[in-house]
This record gives sequence, structure tokens and C-alpha cells, in this order.
Amino acid sequence: MATGAAAAADAELRAALAQASGALWRHALGAPPGTNAAPGALDALRAAVRPVLEGELADRHFPRRPMLMPQLMAALHDPTSAATRLAQIISQDPVLAGNVLRLANSAWYRVTRDPVETLQRAVIVCGTDGLQSLAALALMQPVFRGESGPFGRLPALLWERTARATLAAELYAQQVCPAERQSAQLLVLLRALGPLVVFRAAEEQYRANPRLGRDPAACAALLAEAGGRTASRIAVQWDSSERIRDVLAELDAPRPGRIPDEVQRDLAAAVGVGELLGTASVLIAEQAWEPGAGMRLIEAAGMPRDWMLATMTRLGRQE
Repeated sequence: MATGAAAAADAELRAALAQASGALWRHALGAPPGTNAAPGALDALRAAVRPVLEGELADRHFPRRPMLMPQLMAALHDPTSAATRLAQIISQDPVLAGNVLRLANSAWYRVTRDPVETLQRAVIVCGTDGLQSLAALALMQPVFRGESGPFGRLPALLWERTARATLAAELYAQQVCPAERQSAQLLVLLRALGPLVVFRAAEEQYRANPRLGRDPAACAALLAEAGGRTASRIAVQWDSSERIRDVLAELDAPRPGRIPDEVQRDLAAAVGVGELLGTASVLIAEQAWEPGAGMRLIEAAGMPRDWMLATMTRLGRQE
């Protein structure tokens, strides 16, 4: 995404993230380590889902934007918006309010020993930035509802990765582009919708066409190749800002010769770092990765060691 040493560091981060994400898809779908897709399985699955992923995303696949998202986004980008205003928005939806309070009391976000039992308490403890983060995360959680069937663990593990990645992305953005912390979190959330939609489209085709045969390695490969592109399309349908769409497109497929501005480059890095640490944290917790190997991969991506260790420790806490 940049030139010289910055481009090399970016390439290392991309490679590490691709390796970690691929491992998560395979683990979630139950693909045995070291196995490849059956001959022709990926091509057949691509052909089956192409009309869905390249056409207009249908309601049954496409997650509608949560009703309160426009109000939350307006408050998020309004520097004069107070935490009490955010609390008023959140209180309109009892389920959302409950999810915000649950997240506020999770091991990842809790900052005091005393429990957060009301939105008023959340305002005091979390402040405006913290409440924005929790509300955006809680708004999206219902989209990642559980699934039945042999591949049913993927939405839950994808959500777990996303929850951890949003926190890690915010913490990294605080170091390199503090004003963009909320944008980094929003980008992580949008990026997670891509593989979720691809997964649901594949599941529909597997149910409708038994001849396809469920091939976990083929499905994992499809998530890896089409997830980012689908996330970009969702951002367009959600009327996201041009800057958000540009960063998503750059994360999915960097354009040769194009040098993004410094803020855009830092924002994309925060998203990549957040996803890498969130993914590694889930794989280690699932005992799908040996901790030492996971840490070595993260270090190879060029992150400051002390910061990385502290963040991974925080992400590894049990709720």
C-alpha cells in the first residue's frame, strides 16, 4: 500500500492475516489440517454462488443495516455529541441496551471492579468513545446469529473474532491515528460481514444442490477469496462514506502504483492488525494454534512486541 519499507511491512501484515484467516475458516468449518479441496469442488462452489455474490444482494443473504445505525453513526461523527445522547439512542432498543451492558461487563472492556448495571453507569465508566464502540459492536451482534448443520460454528467463531478484532484495532489506531479509532472499529465490523454473506450463500447452495457435496476446504477457500470483495459491496449498499469504501477496497485488493494518504494507510493498518490479533486470539483459545507459533506469526508482521503481548493478553481473558 506504500513504497519501500512501508510496503514491505504491509506485505508481511497481509501475508500473516491471510494465513491466520485461512486457518480460522478451516477450523470453523472442520477442514482437517493439511487437506485440500476435492478436485473441482471449489470451481463448482464458485459457479453456484456467483449469481448471488455478483448480482444484487438479496434480503435473505444481505444483512440489513440495523435500524439505529444511522443515528449512531451521526452521533459518532458529531464532535459535540455527549455520552448522554448516545445513551438515549441506545435506550430506544432494550435488546441493544442489554447487549451494551453485557459487553461493558466483559473481561475485554471492563475497566472497574464494580459492575456496569445501567446505561447511566456505562456513560460514566466508558465515556463517549467507549460507549460508541460498545454500541456499534452490540448493534451488529444479532446479524451473526447461530446456524445449524455441520458448518454451523462459523458465524459464532466469526463473531468472536470480530469482537476481539474491533478492540485490537481500536488499541492500535490509538497509537498511529487516534482520531480514527471509531472508523477502525467500523471497518472491522464491515469486513466481517463479507465472509458471513459468502458463507450463507454457500450454505444455501449446499442445501439446494446436494450434488455439490459439502467440502470444508473448498468453502474455506471461497471465504478467503470472496469475503473482502463482498464486504466492499455491502459498504456500498449501506451508503458508507467514500473514504470507508476506499479503505475496504484497498484492504481487499491493493492497486499497483497507488499510494494512499498517510491517514488512510494507518487506518488500513489498524484494521489489519486488529483482525490478525483477533483471529490469532480465537485460534489459540480454540487450541487450533499453539501459542508460540501464533505469537511468532504476529511478530513477523512487524508489530511492537510489548504492545502485541499486552494486547494478546487482554484479548485472551475469559468473559
